[in-house]
Amino acid sequence: MTEDRSVVSPESPRERPASASLEASDGRRERSRRSRERILEAIIEALSEESFEPRPEWIAARAGVSVSTVFRLFGSRQAIAEAVGERVTARALTHLVSTYQGDLDRRVDQLVTSMTSVFEAIAPMLRMAERLGYAEMRATGLAELDLLVRAELERALQPDLSPSDADRRDMLALLLSPSGWSGLRSTAGREPEEARALIRRAVRGLLRTA
Repeated sequence: MTEDRSVVSPESPRERPASASLEASDGRRERSRRSRERILEAIIEALSEESFEPRPEWIAARAGVSVSTVFRLFGSRQAIAEAVGERVTARALTHLVSTYQGDLDRRVDQLVTSMTSVFEAIAPMLRMAERLGYAEMRATGLAELDLLVRAELERALQPDLSPSDADRRDMLALLLSPSGWSGLRSTAGREPEEARALIRRAVRGLLRTA
């Protein structure tokens, strides 16, 4: 009787190519993930440098990958900018205060420190969007920051603001705006702590005005 050789046991070499294929696929995904991380981190690290050039060739050289890898993982400069923006924003938001506590001076100090730390962390990303000509992306980022400022104002200072204090809320939002911070840091050339001290004094003065 002829032996039937069509049955493949679980240990048969015929099954190994499928497992090897899965391992190879997992390996490619992991390499792609690491390459993507290197690209994003290289860009974030270089955002504040004067020599930063958001060209695929520059990015590839800085991250230690090929230009084709940059295009394969992101597809376009805008996709890179958006991915960088998401990561920078997520990190910046860790500066927010979970719970505002203490008297008015203490809460003002917490509010100013947290919001200006967010602005300082996001500023390089906004400059990148401006350099790349992504006006809509930059405008959206600034608009979202303005909304965040107003939300944080309510969380921190609601006990000190009456429902009818619309004018005071608007002035406080202006004092704590990303454009105001940029004006003090870039235009006026103030150091971070010096700029924060000016904003704290202005916010406290406005809150104590009858």
